[in-house]
Amino acid sequence: MVGGRQIRNATSKTNVSPEGGWITVSNLTTTVEPNKKSLVVICHGLNMQLTENVVSTHTVNILYQRCAIVDGLTEHLELKREINTAADLEANRASALDAIERSQEYASKHFAERRKPLEIYSEGDFLVIRNTDTVIGTNKKLIPKYRGLYVIHKVLPHDLYVIRDVENCQLTELPYDGVVEAARLKRWVTWT
Repeated sequence: MVGGRQIRNATSKTNVSPEGGWITVSNLTTTVEPNKKSLVVICHGLNMQLTENVVSTHTVNILYQRCAIVDGLTEHLELKREINTAADLEANRASALDAIERSQEYASKHFAERRKPLEIYSEGDFLVIRNTDTVIGTNKKLIPKYRGLYVIHKVLPHDLYVIRDVENCQLTELPYDGVVEAARLKRWVTWT
């Protein structure tokens, strides 16, 4: 028992005693309250063969206890750290914002230099649409890259267009009327 509480031993090792018999050594771990200067440890020894029970009490004096020592210098340093932390926080936020803006600028510049700008179309333009036929059993190598001849019916925001079949030139049984993004469109070229 340590401080009036029963503690189970974490490890136990038994050695042969030079005087005869055995000595058992156990390691215990316990928490010491901040205001305690000593602990009372009670050890129980039980010999089952001799039906003998030995109880021994020990007082453990605590020489060094981990605690915060507060003095004038410690208080001054803590106060200075809190003031510097507030100033550093604003400086860190400003440098982080600057780094984020530079990173975004670099990413958009890198993206723009490797991309072809999208072509802008107007109502009435004739177009073809990139063929994305995913029907099972269709040979992807043999289908044409673009399909149709369509006309732009309406221009929507964010590079979207309402596409319809050309009047009196319907390609399928049902008339086509869909919204397509500019990346899938290509202008119909006529040689006149």
